[in-house]
Amino acid sequence: GRIDYIVTVSERSKKDILEVFRVPEPRVKVFYQGYNSEIFRPVRDDSEIEIARKRYGLRDYLIMVGAGFSHKNAEIVIRALKGLDNSIQLLITGTREPYESKIKSLVSELNLWERVRIVKYIHQEDLPYLYAGSVALVFPSRYEGFGIPVLEAMAVGTPVIGTEAVKEAGGDAILYADPDDVDSWINGIKTAIEQRDFLVKKGYERVKSFSWKNTAKSIAEFIKGLEH
Repeated sequence: GRIDYIVTVSERSKKDILEVFRVPEPRVKVFYQGYNSEIFRPVRDDSEIEIARKRYGLRDYLIMVGAGFSHKNAEIVIRALKGLDNSIQLLITGTREPYESKIKSLVSELNLWERVRIVKYIHQEDLPYLYAGSVALVFPSRYEGFGIPVLEAMAVGTPVIGTEAVKEAGGDAILYADPDDVDSWINGIKTAIEQRDFLVKKGYERVKSFSWKNTAKSIAEFIKGLEH
């Protein structure tokens, strides 16, 4: 069959599609994703944050959302904990086997069970409060189509440290670290703590450009343009 157009979520995914499917470049269109702005918005209620923290046994912590596969690269942040203040914990969510076992054995090897919480599933209503209560979202992925958690964290008012893989979501509003360099993560996390207010402000600005409404509008305009 003949493909007229392929719609995808990022320039990164577009590049992959062009390589794998060998379609002509103009036939692949990028429309950025949005995030759920009803749920992910600035959190004003500290008591809700406290409740969420207590529920998961947390104090000062980093959050990593969606650690289901090895390309998510949770190991680098676990290793970085060794170079950070002992009071800082790491909450890892969305794990699945076999990768979960791999993460757990690294935590055991580094003797970090005091500081790492692994939670397979977190209720969506808890998530905004867990973002808001965290020091930062860490997103050490080696490869990503887009990276919606980056938008969610920015929308809630949480600093983000990511890799080049989430550049299209994060732009200049997040900090970047190297997926293979532990020191760059230690430094990135320390910087996120020091520059929190600045990064939160940048994140709020950045996230304004992303919404499902915008996505739908762009796709609708594109389709309408084809009808002429």
